[in-house]
Amino acid sequence: MWLSFIPGQNSPYIDATTTVLSVMATFLMVRRFKEQWLVYIVLNLFTVLLWAIRLLEGSSEGMLMIVMWSAYLVNAVYGYYNWNKGAKEVAA
Repeated sequence: MWLSFIPGQNSPYIDATTTVLSVMATFLMVRRFKEQWLVYIVLNLFTVLLWAIRLLEGSSEGMLMIVMWSAYLVNAVYGYYNWNKGAKEVAA
């Protein structure tokens, strides 16, 4: 609630969500949980949305950030796929 009172903030709740998801994903990564990839996927989706909003509001670096976070999103999807594939091979 208080984030919306900061001047110049155009999407404080999405920004706060990405911060919380980053901490959660890092904790899961350290603990080696497969679910880290799902959290990273959601995080990257929110971040792409955040930068899309900023791009629509006239941000000059918005497109580059969308490209970068989309690459992170592809990496997270690939990481989740590869992790599942490796887990199935170990189980077999």
